[in-house]
Amino acid sequence: MRQGLRKLLRAMVVLTFCVLVSGSAPPWKAHAGLGLAWAGEATTLPGLPEAPYVFMGDVAHLTQAGFETVQAYAIGDAAVLNVYEGATARLAGVLSNAVGSMEGVTKLGAGTLSLAGANTYRGTTRLLQGRLTLAHHRAAGLGMVHANTGTELVYAPGVRVASAVQASQVDLAATLPASWYTPGIHVVPNTQVHWRVAGGQAEHAGLLLGNVQVVKQGAGRLNLTGDAAPFTGQWVVNEGALAVNTDLPGAVAVNASARLEGVGSVGSVGVASGGVLAPGNSIGTLTVQGDAVFNSGAVFQVEAQPNGQADSLQVGGTAYLAGAVQTLAANGAWRPETEFTILSAAGGLAGTRFDTVGSNLAFLTPSLRYGANNVTLMLARNDVPLTDPGETPDEETVAEEIDDGGSGSPNPDLFEEVVGMDAPTARSAYRQLGGAWLASVQSGLLEDSRFVREAVFGNRKDGAWAQAFHASRSRPGQQGVWGDQRSVQGVFAGGQHRVAPDVWLGGLVGGQFARMNQLGGGGSADARANTLHVGVNVAWRRHGLSTVGGLAYSRHRVHTGRVVSAGSLQDQLSGSTLAHTVQVFGEAAWHAWESGWAIAPWGRARYVVSPFIRLAGVQLHSSGFGEDGGAAALVVNGSRHMVWYSQLGVRGRARIETATGVATARLTLAWRHARGDTQVVSSQRFRDSRNQAVFTSNGLPVLKNALHVALNVAGQISRASTLVLGYSGVYGAGVQDHGVQLSWRSVF
Repeated sequence: MRQGLRKLLRAMVVLTFCVLVSGSAPPWKAHAGLGLAWAGEATTLPGLPEAPYVFMGDVAHLTQAGFETVQAYAIGDAAVLNVYEGATARLAGVLSNAVGSMEGVTKLGAGTLSLAGANTYRGTTRLLQGRLTLAHHRAAGLGMVHANTGTELVYAPGVRVASAVQASQVDLAATLPASWYTPGIHVVPNTQVHWRVAGGQAEHAGLLLGNVQVVKQGAGRLNLTGDAAPFTGQWVVNEGALAVNTDLPGAVAVNASARLEGVGSVGSVGVASGGVLAPGNSIGTLTVQGDAVFNSGAVFQVEAQPNGQADSLQVGGTAYLAGAVQTLAANGAWRPETEFTILSAAGGLAGTRFDTVGSNLAFLTPSLRYGANNVTLMLARNDVPLTDPGETPDEETVAEEIDDGGSGSPNPDLFEEVVGMDAPTARSAYRQLGGAWLASVQSGLLEDSRFVREAVFGNRKDGAWAQAFHASRSRPGQQGVWGDQRSVQGVFAGGQHRVAPDVWLGGLVGGQFARMNQLGGGGSADARANTLHVGVNVAWRRHGLSTVGGLAYSRHRVHTGRVVSAGSLQDQLSGSTLAHTVQVFGEAAWHAWESGWAIAPWGRARYVVSPFIRLAGVQLHSSGFGEDGGAAALVVNGSRHMVWYSQLGVRGRARIETATGVATARLTLAWRHARGDTQVVSSQRFRDSRNQAVFTSNGLPVLKNALHVALNVAGQISRASTLVLGYSGVYGAGVQDHGVQLSWRSVF
């Protein structure tokens, strides 16, 4: 009688609450499509869209997969949700208490319930069966979470839950009406509670209570930072990582492929074969109040730094040692020998030893020294040559210039940096320290010599002309040299004048600005090249044959910048130099075929096909220069490179005449071959080297074989002037160079 009266009074309070919230009718009108039903009914969850749905103590049964809602809910008597096996439900709206209610959420059934809202209810979240996911920092409201044995509690990646969690067994028969639940539902072993973080990290910052076995599951990291002193059960780290950054009095077992981390304390620890114990969150100390047992195949992972700091394990009882010590040493300037105490045990080591010790550093060998109560890690310079990580001749050459056996190194500053690196970092350092980038800049200047030739070949008629152009290029890395990309803009102006019936003389001037950037690598590199061009040419045409020859000179002002970044080696370098390009070039073409006028409704057209051959010799001379910066700075020697280009192709031209004007379209296809000094080499020495030994580095080569494609369309804008829009591209071996031109021509 009293219980019925209490429910009636609470229902009246809830009714009043809903009317106040919604300003409309009471919330028991059906709202279709939710897939929720009260026990013993076929209707859906009552409520109006304008008001929060209200739980009144009956069981809501969820039977479908993928149910999700952002609707707000109010909890009156209790929110009891039975999510059936195979079903999932996600409540992303806010769960709050109705007026006068202090109730929480009860999860039943083998399915998964996900709470994803910033909930404010004050009651306990009871995970009695199945799985419960907390997908928001405040998903459990203002109360605690009680996880029954045989259930799984899931923290979504990134959440920080401050609610208390209690893991203990619940007698459902003594707690719930028999009609509410199905007995015997256990999604995990009935003596355990599983705590899952699927990926990333989740933090439990609240109180931890209970006395059952908790199993950490999922590949993610569960970080315990709240008060765990009341918890007396055992932890098993079965998957992923458990970071104990609090005092956890129980025992911890670490299974294969799992890891224990943190700077807190545990009651005792046992590490199985394949399991990892890694003190600290970076550098730090983990404390074990009792015994620590490393089984055969276990891993004790220790981070160490050049300044003498390292992870450590403090054991209050006895340490039983086996397995491997894995040293993760930071890159840096290491001394010839450094010692760290990595384990101390008040109860001694029981005569045991670790089986092996290893390090990630290529040039420092780890070893262990055992005392009665501690283990000391020593890292000392070994006899592995610095050339060992190198995979290309250029990388090995750089290593040789740094190392001649230790203290007698011609480059002690670089030696101290490299000797404290692991093999991949050392190799990255060698690639950055060499002159490959400077050589690649030179090969890029040789490739860009084509713009002068294309300007001359494309403007051979009587009169004056001007041309603006833009081009972008990307080159892939190869043979240990990183790729690059280049953007260039420029302008040319010139003219042609007939000096004899079949002979024309011409000239040009121009300028361009190019910027190159290295693609990939631990550091970065860039270059700017400002170029001035002058050139002359002579052309001859008779009886369908035409030839043109030219001579051009280009002056380049080149500014380079490099950032060397490998481990603790950080250096910013810059330099500038002058370079000069001289090229001689020519073309011979044959007017092979010309059509008659083709008549069309819009006008008429005539077509011409001309095969051609082009030859060019390009010499680049670069002056020597020195870089400004730290120990990685280079002094670069001057160099000369000569490349010969040949092209064989065909050019098609269409002249189109309409009532509104005349247009000309031209398509050029050619195969280009380069020979000579196509592999560009830079010769240099380290500025601060004691012996000033010179070494060489290979840059990206000049493209040996390529397809050249050009297309332009010209239209008359006046009786004497023509405007030309064109495209020019070079393709080959992963290289793509795309350019556009806009030209103006005027007939004298």
